[in-house]
Amino acid sequence: MKRGVIVLLAALFFAVLWRAPAVIIHPSGGVYMPDVRFDFANAFTWAVMTAFAFYVASEINVWVGLFFVLASWSAYSPINTSQSEQSHHFVLYGIILYSLSVHYLNTPKAQRWTMNTMCCIAMVHLLLLFGQTVYNFDPLYVGLKPLYASTKFDPVPNVGLLSCVNDASIMLAIILPAFFRRGWIYLTPLFLFGFVATHSFVGPLAASVTSISYIATKYKIGWLKIAFVGILALLCLQLYVKYVDEPDLGWRWKAWKSALLAKDMVNPLTGVMNKKWKYTGIGIGHWKLVYSRKDVAVHTQGQFFAQAHNEPIQMQTEMGYGFPLILTGFLLSVIFRFRLKAILPTSALIAILITSNTFFVFHISFLAMVSILWMAMLQNTLKPSRSYLYLRSFFTRASSGPKQA
Repeated sequence: MKRGVIVLLAALFFAVLWRAPAVIIHPSGGVYMPDVRFDFANAFTWAVMTAFAFYVASEINVWVGLFFVLASWSAYSPINTSQSEQSHHFVLYGIILYSLSVHYLNTPKAQRWTMNTMCCIAMVHLLLLFGQTVYNFDPLYVGLKPLYASTKFDPVPNVGLLSCVNDASIMLAIILPAFFRRGWIYLTPLFLFGFVATHSFVGPLAASVTSISYIATKYKIGWLKIAFVGILALLCLQLYVKYVDEPDLGWRWKAWKSALLAKDMVNPLTGVMNKKWKYTGIGIGHWKLVYSRKDVAVHTQGQFFAQAHNEPIQMQTEMGYGFPLILTGFLLSVIFRFRLKAILPTSALIAILITSNTFFVFHISFLAMVSILWMAMLQNTLKPSRSYLYLRSFFTRASSGPKQA
C-alpha cells in the first residue's frame, strides 16, 4: 500500500512542479478557460508518464527510466508542437515495447526463439537482395518507384526488405550477432554477399568491429591475435572502400558541426535565438523544424537535414546535455554488469552504437524494434544492477510496513 502511495505522490508532485502552474492569462485580463483545461490535461499526462517512468526506473533499468523522463520533458520544453507530441508518442511506444520485452524475454528459450526469428528474417532479407542484385526481380517493388537506389537510379534497388541501402546494410549488421550460435554460424558467409550488394560502408564497419569484439571476449585471445584480426579487417574494409562503396561524411559533418559548436539554438517556430537551449535542448522532434529553416541552413552551406544521421548528436540537440549523461550512465552500467552470458546482446549493442552514429537507426521502425528487443535481452542477461536491487529492497520494506512485535 505504501509503495503505491509513494508512486502516486511522486507522479503528482512532478506533474504539478513541471506543468500545472503554467496558467496563461488572456489579453482581456481574465483566465482563458482552454488554457486551464490544457494545464490540467498536462498534469494528468505528466502524472501517468512519471508513474510509468518511475516503474521502469525502479523495476527494469534506471537509465531507461531517466531517458523517458527527459524525453517527456523535452516534448513540452521549450515549446510543444505536433512534432514533439508525435515524437513523444513514438518514444512511449518504444518504452512500452522495451518493458514488455524485458518481461517476456526472461528465459533462455524465449531469447533463443527471438534470435531464431531474427535469423529467419535476415535470410529472407538476403534472399530478396539476391533476387534484386542478380535478376533485377523484386515482388515488393513491382510498379513502385524506389525510395533510393544503390549508386544511380535503379528500378530494382538492392534494399532487401527495406527501402534504403543504408537500412538494408545496417539490418544485417544488427542481426549478425544472432548468427553467432550453433548451426546458424555456418550461414554467416552469406552476409558478405549482402554487404557487397547493399553498397553501404556502415554495415561492414559495424559487423567487423562486432565480430572482433565477440571473438576477443568469447575466446579470450591475446592482444597479438586481436591485432592480427584487426589488421586483416582493416585491409578488407579498405578493399570494400576501393571497389564497393567509398563513405562520404562531408555533408553529414556539416550538420554535426553546426549542432555541436552552436553557441545558441533557434526557436523552431519563431526563429528567436536562446543560449540556454544549447544546454536544455530545442525539444524532441524539432531537429527537422530547426534545420529546415533558411536562416539556420546558412550555417550548413544551404543544405537542409531532415535527420542528423547521428542519433546521439540529434538527441543531445533536442534534449540537451542530459541525454549524453544518461547515455554514458547506461553504457557504464553495461560495462560494470557484463558477464559472458550477455555476450550476444552486448555484441548487438556495439553494432547499434556504431550504426547510430552515422544513421538514424531509431527513426526506422524495423531497426528500432530489433534494437529494442536486443536491449531487452541485454537487460535480462547482465548481472543484476545494484541500484535496481537497492530500489527494490527499499520499496519492498516500505510496502511491508513495520514489523509486528
